[in-house]
Amino acid sequence: MLERMLMESPTWDLVDDISIHLVGTVLEKDKKAYAFLKRWSKSENFWMKRASLISQILMFRRGKGDSQLFYDIAERLVSEREFFIRKAIGWCIRRYPKQIPKQHLIS
Repeated sequence: MLERMLMESPTWDLVDDISIHLVGTVLEKDKKAYAFLKRWSKSENFWMKRASLISQILMFRRGKGDSQLFYDIAERLVSEREFFIRKAIGWCIRRYPKQIPKQHLIS
């Protein structure tokens, strides 16, 4: 249901709310749900790619989540030209600079 809501969302603010608050809650309760982020990151739909990046934001604030998965996805999507993807990567990286593994720093 959440995947469908994301796919049909017409604006970034709906995608962000669904990703951060709803998908994030599911991720906290069911670690198997991380597989969705991996799949979404390869979608043709840029909202799904954005969701794959930002869904863990609230968990990261609490020192939880799979930061390695985020950085793997971000590394693959960093060459994207879509504004909302690039903004999502930057937003997450600026929010959590202490959690960036040294091998993922971009010089």
